[in-house]
Amino acid sequence: MRWDSLYVRKLVDGSPLYVKISSIGEGVKRAILVYMAAELFNPLLLLWDDVEAAAHPSLVRSLIRWLASLDWQVVVTTHSLDVLYLVAVEQPSDAQVIILNRESDDTVDYCTLRGDP
Repeated sequence: MRWDSLYVRKLVDGSPLYVKISSIGEGVKRAILVYMAAELFNPLLLLWDDVEAAAHPSLVRSLIRWLASLDWQVVVTTHSLDVLYLVAVEQPSDAQVIILNRESDDTVDYCTLRGDP
């Protein structure tokens, strides 16, 4: 894909503003790519590793809202407590958080958290 030939269009005071995707941040590029692929393929399951990587906090908030609104099963990984907080605020009724912890003997322990139904 050639990023220099793609543009984002936004209305500013009723007038269109076009911005080359190649001139925007990596987090926005990643979000646009995932959104386009999701809209094109309409998957039943969406996997997103490090959803907050290279993304501005306001973009992460918008992404979590968008992901929570989907009818698909969504699995995201994160190292960010802020992302967990945003998931809790959005309160999707079927949200589940699984916390993984690697032990000193290289086994993985886990804890499952669910929101109130």
